[in-house]
Amino acid sequence: EEHIGAALKTLLPKHNLKREDIFITSKLSPYDQGYEKAKAALDATLSRLDLAYLDLYLIHWPGTSGVPLDNYETLSKNREGSWKALEEALAAGKVRSIGISNYVVRHIKEMDKYAKVTPAVLQSEHHPYLDQREVREECKKRGIHYQAYSSLGTTTKHDELMADPVLNRIA
Repeated sequence: EEHIGAALKTLLPKHNLKREDIFITSKLSPYDQGYEKAKAALDATLSRLDLAYLDLYLIHWPGTSGVPLDNYETLSKNREGSWKALEEALAAGKVRSIGISNYVVRHIKEMDKYAKVTPAVLQSEHHPYLDQREVREECKKRGIHYQAYSSLGTTTKHDELMADPVLNRIA
């Protein structure tokens, strides 16, 4: 982030651009889930980038690093706290829009209990081998923009999509 901030200071004026001419997104790390940690993480990101605001800030993952997946109560509490911190950052002008990443339908529905602001975006792995139909339908129903990542498959050692004979023939 420090390098990106330095590059922006050099490149924006060089190309006769202003901050508002570009769209900058960052994500809340799973290590920083929870209300206080999320607030501090966003402030640190803004400081490292040397920016007054982000255009989009996403919760990177519905889990918390170091918390077992079966500890639903803690994970849920951390998601709620993180979202509250993002909503406050939105109201304060530190971010222009907020969203989520890698949430599934149950995580989206859980937000009904605490979210005052509907996520602007849900970013999710999406490709022919991982369609995410239910997630897309839930997003459409709620007016959440669905954004795909890893459209050419995952980065695992055996990537079915990249080995697909039809894709290879087209390529």
